[in-house]
Amino acid sequence: MTDNGIAVIELCSDSAGDPLTEGKTPVNTYTHAMMRDIDEAVLKARSTMT
Repeated sequence: MTDNGIAVIELCSDSAGDPLTEGKTPVNTYTHAMMRDIDEAVLKARSTMT
C-alpha cells in the first residue's frame, strides 16, 4: 500500500501468458558458460568492426 492509501497490485506472466506464482518463478536461465560464450561472440564481433 502506498503512503496515500492506494493498494498496488502487480501482475506478471511468462511468455506463454501463464501467471507467475511466487516462489515458482524461474531463476536466470543463462549459465556461466553461456554468458562466457556470449561475451566471447560479442568481443569477436567487435574486433571485426574496426
